[in-house]
Amino acid sequence: MLIINIIFQFLLLIKIQKVISINNNAMNHIYKNLYLGGHRAAENENLLKMYDIYTVINCAAELQNDYKDIISYDLNLYDMPEEQIILTFERTYDFVKKHLDHNILVHCYMGISRSSSFIIFYLMKEEKWDYDTCYEFVKKRRPCVEPNYGFEQQLRDYYNKYINNK
Repeated sequence: MLIINIIFQFLLLIKIQKVISINNNAMNHIYKNLYLGGHRAAENENLLKMYDIYTVINCAAELQNDYKDIISYDLNLYDMPEEQIILTFERTYDFVKKHLDHNILVHCYMGISRSSSFIIFYLMKEEKWDYDTCYEFVKKRRPCVEPNYGFEQQLRDYYNKYINNK
């Protein structure tokens, strides 16, 4: 039992360190013109200018973006396994395709679950990669990503039904 407790404490420490690193590296370049981050990145207009971000996709229901010169698209999602993300992501994918001429930040509160789920969805549609390949691709660029299990299952189901079936 002591060994299990030590392992749990170690894993918790690793997760905390990853969350802390988010604050130091507020957004990460993931793919082509897509960046992934948390609310701190979205709220930092100097950072957005530095990365030439002219479009922001907010995946979090609890956050409001208010910009003067930046296009904002709100998904209003909760980080709950039962949240139905796929229909929202289909519309968001189309929105991204229309704004590919400049850099886009996709964010949620911490840049861990909701926004990373959309990026994974985007890669699945663009590259026809399976969930695991997309997850590893994103995780290499932003180590803290961790879609909740409901989002992961929806993404796996989507791949199997719409991408792998073609």
